[in-house]
Amino acid sequence: MRCVREETGLSVTRHLRPLLTVCAAIQILAAVGVAQDKPDPRFPIFVVAAGTTEKGFTDPDITRQDSVKDILSKLTRSKVWRSVEFENQAAVTIEVLKREAQGEVRVIFVRLVAGAYKIEMQADGDESWGEAASRLVKGLDQWGVDNAERLKPLQAAASPTPTDPK
Repeated sequence: MRCVREETGLSVTRHLRPLLTVCAAIQILAAVGVAQDKPDPRFPIFVVAAGTTEKGFTDPDITRQDSVKDILSKLTRSKVWRSVEFENQAAVTIEVLKREAQGEVRVIFVRLVAGAYKIEMQADGDESWGEAASRLVKGLDQWGVDNAERLKPLQAAASPTPTDPK
């Protein structure tokens, strides 16, 4: 009798295993779906080289484009901002004005535009453009936290649909 019970138990387990696998997969997919439905709470930000802000024109200053790439790279780790591809999707636009090497210090100059509000900012790094971009993003993070209530209406007004101005 004992042998029969063990075989029956194995048989039931063998038949339940695919069902349990399917149930686990459904739970995982449901959790992923819930996570995807959740809107990103970070503020949308658009980063552009100042020489390309006019529709259809290219920027002859490659160093500004390099700084745009550096800033976008650092924004990927921000808990305040998420970069967007088109300006109409953004609550805030950062225009990279220029960058300079002042001795061994690297400085990035930008203009922040949030609705009608505009301010120029700068950040420096010791011998590294990446460090200057990192410090700039830290400053932007703090500014975003300090001005979150004023940014919420701009975030709500940002278009969810990308529009290429070119």
